[in-house]
Amino acid sequence: MARAIAPESVEILRRAGADYVICPQKIGALRLAAAALRPQASFFLDLLLRSETLDLAIEEIEIQPQSSLCGKTLGEANLPERFGILVVAIRDREKGSFLFNPQGNTRLGPQDTLIVLGRTEQILELQKLAL
Repeated sequence: MARAIAPESVEILRRAGADYVICPQKIGALRLAAAALRPQASFFLDLLLRSETLDLAIEEIEIQPQSSLCGKTLGEANLPERFGILVVAIRDREKGSFLFNPQGNTRLGPQDTLIVLGRTEQILELQKLAL
């Protein structure tokens, strides 16, 4: 991980071996633009990511090979009904890409990562099942 002081430093740090580079100036500019163009969506994301009182979180959950979820489709896993969890995206371990808003016929593979939105206790229950 690295912190870039200027936006033009991001690529240099990646070439130097950083897997993840943060540029606070660029993030700040993007946040200002988002707040101006989509104020309610920006407010919701701020609330979601920074609130200490809202019991709602975005979390990542990796599916272990021995999990009962492994090999099932999202429809078969029925996560919204069982846990009240919204699956926002899935990162396929093999492809390394994200599938946003996955459909019910999406099959869960070993070490795929679910990006979920839910309450803390719901996420904890799903984490147990993913082991």
